[in-house]
Amino acid sequence: MNIDAQSVIRAFESDEIREKARAEQRQVLDAGVDHYPTLAVVTPQGLVEVGSPTASASDMKAQIEGVANLH
Repeated sequence: MNIDAQSVIRAFESDEIREKARAEQRQVLDAGVDHYPTLAVVTPQGLVEVGSPTASASDMKAQIEGVANLH
């Protein structure tokens, strides 16, 4: 990928990048996301969390289809 490791380190140490990361973290917390990974489906009633870190692909598909069938 030819990524300059020192540039990545400098970016992580940047106050601007840190503030952007904090702002994005506040945004997802405000949306109800409190762990990672999280998959959310947008519905007219708001975000609905589906799956879990241990869910299989078929479990995820069934949950997403279940949410879609509610509307």
